[in-house]
Amino acid sequence: MKPLLALLFIFSLSHADIQVTELFRAETPEELEAALVDGYPMPWLAEVLADSSIPEEDRYWLDCRMRAVIAQDLHLFFDEEGNEVRIDADWIAPGEDYWRENFMVNGRGAEYLYDRSDQPTDVVSEPGTLVNRFGEEIGQLAMVHRFIRICRDASIGVSISGWHDIYSAFGRVPCFICLLSPNGTYKEVPIGFSGYSNISISNDGSLIAVETEVPEGSDLGEAFTGLVFLLDHEGNVLSRFPMTDGVMNGAPAVSSTGRYVACKQNSIPERGVFLLDGETGQLLYRFGEDIVGHSLSFSQNEQYLCIGGLHRPLVFDCENLEEVWTVSTQELGDHLSLRAGCCSNDGLTIAFSSRQTQPYRFGTIVFAGDCTPHYHTLTRGDIHVSPAGVFTFAQCYDSVEPNSWNDFLCVPVIVNCLEGGE
Repeated sequence: MKPLLALLFIFSLSHADIQVTELFRAETPEELEAALVDGYPMPWLAEVLADSSIPEEDRYWLDCRMRAVIAQDLHLFFDEEGNEVRIDADWIAPGEDYWRENFMVNGRGAEYLYDRSDQPTDVVSEPGTLVNRFGEEIGQLAMVHRFIRICRDASIGVSISGWHDIYSAFGRVPCFICLLSPNGTYKEVPIGFSGYSNISISNDGSLIAVETEVPEGSDLGEAFTGLVFLLDHEGNVLSRFPMTDGVMNGAPAVSSTGRYVACKQNSIPERGVFLLDGETGQLLYRFGEDIVGHSLSFSQNEQYLCIGGLHRPLVFDCENLEEVWTVSTQELGDHLSLRAGCCSNDGLTIAFSSRQTQPYRFGTIVFAGDCTPHYHTLTRGDIHVSPAGVFTFAQCYDSVEPNSWNDFLCVPVIVNCLEGGE
């Protein structure tokens, strides 16, 4: 394992010290595979998983995340007895971003599909299978690609169908929400025009949210304005939320059981972030124009919304409708902006991927209850926080590019443990 390349900060809080300890690092696939020489779990992970002083949910989350990077980068699983299960595939990837318990598998030599009558409309994709974290096949999907989103138990996947290239976007080709069943069937629901990645689903699969643009001649509203559709797991439209923008704002965020939905609008002067009631679609709170949301995510208990922003990222208490943490990126210095973010269930441990413009470079950064960074590394990647905030997990994953799962690796992977505090 290579020495820590990051700067490590330990600061005194009002109650106690927070100490960040690196548990694991792998810079390359070879280092990741070498760490498995004694099988899975690795000795350091076995010790953590056996530590009953750590919340069980956090230990389970860490186990799932480690299995996920091994599956994605090495195409290697371990069954419940610890035996190796290797799968020959072009790529393997999780369809759900936080727990990563189930995976899409694009098998080697899978038949390429384009606009076949027995497949979703105008898609460029390939059929695939679903496997669980032990490498056991649990289903099949009519299509697999990197913008499909799957609920936590893999009982439903969602995607956008109806367009397949940039020319479709310029032409505002009508689109569909495509509901994918693990038995290989699918259902399409017309929604106007939408970008291929502008869709999300709750962890329990009960609520789907998609940002769309109203087409000309539609009775849904003024042409080229935006709509956020909320649908149930069968594709029934529950409500619509209007926005002045079209479809260049990115996917909405949906909380674990669909209690809340957050969406963003980037146009000036009406840019902002909107918090909606997931059941009614009613607006609960609108954030000001100083909030330019690079990313939106909810804590797993649904209480907190984490907004990564160009100028002022924040954590918002959805139950009490109040900000509980924010920081000005100008105060951080080094021309930093905080992008994709995540927070623990108590809203106190907050992690972001970061971008620095002078010089231009990427990194990850962690806060713990205040506005001072407790950990900052210049390793590029996305970073997540375990439910109780015990662990952070950073991996090289860019939510914008590249465009295919087999174009990048998870490594470098960095696992940290946060100790101390209240």
